[in-house]
Amino acid sequence: MKWKISLPKIFIFFGVMCSATYPQRGVAGRGVYAGRIRAKGVLARGRANGWRARAEQERPGAPQGEDKLDPVTYVFGKPGELSQDLRMLGTTPKRLAISSGIAGALALGGNLIGITDFLVSQTPQSARRLRLDSLYAVNGLRAYYASDFVVTYPKQWLFDQSVAQAQAYRKELESRLSRMPEDNLWEGPEVSGGAASVIPEAAFGPPKGGKYENLSVVRQRVAPVASIQALLGDPTTALGRLLDTSIASPSSGKKATLINATQRQDGLYEFEYLLSLPNGRKVHTWSAVGLKQPTRAPSGVVNPGIRMQSPGIRAQSPLLYTMTLVQPQENLESTPSNANRAREILMGFKILN
Repeated sequence: MKWKISLPKIFIFFGVMCSATYPQRGVAGRGVYAGRIRAKGVLARGRANGWRARAEQERPGAPQGEDKLDPVTYVFGKPGELSQDLRMLGTTPKRLAISSGIAGALALGGNLIGITDFLVSQTPQSARRLRLDSLYAVNGLRAYYASDFVVTYPKQWLFDQSVAQAQAYRKELESRLSRMPEDNLWEGPEVSGGAASVIPEAAFGPPKGGKYENLSVVRQRVAPVASIQALLGDPTTALGRLLDTSIASPSSGKKATLINATQRQDGLYEFEYLLSLPNGRKVHTWSAVGLKQPTRAPSGVVNPGIRMQSPGIRAQSPLLYTMTLVQPQENLESTPSNANRAREILMGFKILN
C-alpha cells in the first residue's frame, strides 16, 4: 500500500519534535523521556489504525461522497482527531501551542533571518515613534537615541569603540572637576590634545573600519547668540567660510566643491560638498548643523575660549550640533542608491528638546 504525505502528518511530526521531549516520571519513580519512547510504538499503531483508514480514503480511486474532507478538516482532522493523535504521540495541543508560541517569540526577538526588520519596516512611522529602530533596522537604517539628539545609520555599521573609551575618560574627568571647589576650577585657555580635544558624542562606521566612510555627531558649547543665523550667517555663507578656512584652505592642498547649502523647516542647516584630496581620492560629505538654546536665559557672557567655568554658567550656553556623514565618491558611482540612503540619514538627524 502506498503512503501519501499529508499536512496532518507534517504538522504532528513537528509538534512532536517541539513538545514531546519533556521528561516524565517512569516506572518506579525513574525520570525518562516517556513521550519520545512511547512515540516509536504508537507510530506503528497509528499506521495500522487511523492513518491507514485515512490513507485508504486519499488513495486514487477511493470512493468519494460524504467522506470527502474540506481543507480545514484535511489539515486538522475531524473534531477530536488532532487531540487524540497528539495524545498518542505523548503531547497535547496546549503543550504544542506553548512550544509554537515560544518559538515564534524567539524568532521575532532574535530577528531570525531578518523577519523582525521586515515587519517593522512595514510601519516605519510607528516603529520610529516607539523607538523600535534602536533595536531593529527600519528600511535598512537603525537609530541612536541620545538624551538630546537622534541620528540614524546603516544597520551594518558599528559604534566606534575608541569614541566610547574617550567618552568614558571625559565623564570621569568631569566628575572629578565637579567635586572640586569653584576656586580651584581651571580658568585658563584651552589646551590642545587630551581631554580638551573635541570628542564626538557618537560615531559609527563599517565593521572593518574606514577612514573615508564614517558618521559622527559633535556637540560644542558656543557664546550666547540669538539664532544660528547670528552665529554662522546664511547657509551658503556659512559653508563657504567653513570650506575656505578649515576644511579646504589654500595651504591644505585640498579642493572643495559646494553642492548644496540649505536650511530645513526645523531650523537646521544642511550642507553637501565634494572634497578632492591630494592623493587623488574624492570624498562626498553631508552635514547637518543645528543650535539648541539653553533652557534658562543666560545671566552673563561665556567666553568660548575658556576651558572650564562655573557649571551653572556653562549650562546656560547654547549647544552647537554637527552631524557629518562621509563616503567615498566611488561608492556612490558604483551604487547610486547610497546617495539616497545618505540623504535619508541626513534628514533623520534631529535635535531633541
